[in-house]
Amino acid sequence: MSCSKFSGSGKIKLEAKSISDHLEFYSEFGAKCIRFYRYKSHLPGYESSASSSEQLDDAAPRMPDIGGFVHHEGVVLKMQMMTGKVYHLQIDSGFDGLVMIKPLAKFPVIPDFIRWSASEDFVEFDIPPHRGDPSSLAKVIRAYEAGKRFHLLDFNCARFSSILERHLRGQKWRAGG
Repeated sequence: MSCSKFSGSGKIKLEAKSISDHLEFYSEFGAKCIRFYRYKSHLPGYESSASSSEQLDDAAPRMPDIGGFVHHEGVVLKMQMMTGKVYHLQIDSGFDGLVMIKPLAKFPVIPDFIRWSASEDFVEFDIPPHRGDPSSLAKVIRAYEAGKRFHLLDFNCARFSSILERHLRGQKWRAGG
């Protein structure tokens, strides 16, 4: 499968239609996933109190992370290309399905970021080389997407983040719930 075209300048133009296609494309060009980051961020809120501890700036209000359960979770993958260049690929799951943010050389800014714990900003780890092929993640994502739709309590961003984490750690996971 080829998801690219070469222009006269030698640049690669992505023509992939899904996150899985993008990951397959990176795999074809020898990229490897080398580090995993799982993050939390505040959900948009409707409260009007700017004095709330959850209101960090003059932006829209945020919902408090009640009991550590009312937040968004996402994933950032650090990828290394054959050339040695490093990119950060952010993947999110939400009401609109899976979304991939354009790969960046620097770690992306996570709006409304929440520390994972008092001692950690993220759940993060080095990805073992034998698990770092982006095409293996493409297979996981295809299994995840097969017939599934976002469900607030059962099939949400936390579930998606957990599935990717478990796969990359070599732990068992089920796509079906």
